[in-house]
Amino acid sequence: MLSGPAKSKIRTRICQESAFPELTAGTTPVISFGDFTTARVLTLGINPSSREFFSGSKLLSPSKKRLVDLEALGLEKELTAVPKEMAEKVWTGCKNYFSLPSDRGAYTRNPNAYWTWFGPMQQVLDEAGASYVDRTASHVDLVQWATRKAWSRVTSATRQALIEQDRAFLDWQLSQPNVELILVNGRSALKAVRENSSILWLPSRSVAIKTGSIEKNYELAWGVHSGGAMVAAWSINLQAAHFASGEMEEAIRLIAPIIREASSQDRHAVRAYLFPDYLSD
Repeated sequence: MLSGPAKSKIRTRICQESAFPELTAGTTPVISFGDFTTARVLTLGINPSSREFFSGSKLLSPSKKRLVDLEALGLEKELTAVPKEMAEKVWTGCKNYFSLPSDRGAYTRNPNAYWTWFGPMQQVLDEAGASYVDRTASHVDLVQWATRKAWSRVTSATRQALIEQDRAFLDWQLSQPNVELILVNGRSALKAVRENSSILWLPSRSVAIKTGSIEKNYELAWGVHSGGAMVAAWSINLQAAHFASGEMEEAIRLIAPIIREASSQDRHAVRAYLFPDYLSD
């Protein structure tokens, strides 16, 4: 159940009204994929895909649902805010996205999760010794709403408005004391995160990565969030790149050093150095 200091923030965000016409009708805000309040590693993207709720133009059937949508709550799809008494169900759906709790306290892999997208991210998480399934990792987004169009086709003004609307909540998520490492995937996410003044970046470097017949230089960056978590980022979007056989694994191998480098730092010492006003406990 929603409890403790996170209770009111999570409930308020779930029930926050948003009337942007670009949002996908019938959906609910995705607070996180998995439980961000306990994970030590967070992966960070732009916003949830409409595929989290739909198959083509139809809502996923009850047995295939990945998250709790308005249909599952017995509500009209035109509703623009989740009622407070429904917030717990939405949050439970988010926490159980990757894995389902068992009577013995262990977790079993949720087959309904969008593993086509999250599979490559799990391979990255392997480098950090974390897993979506055992809940040592969770995924959060800059924007918690799914949009009807792909993010790149949403107007720049609306994209910025949506990011600003969720900025404070995201920053609070990234500041959770359990979060040790934040992994940012893709150029668009990296660009948006760079505008977050709560992250200070150290000098970046580039690495040549091959996708099909093309080899390009991509950025590897790292820094620290004011909440204390280290941040590692790369400008290639692992899911969108057109890899030939074996090339994704090679790309992850080339990205891995920045993850290990960020993971190996004394994050509290780095934070104290980059944020002089920080006082460690």
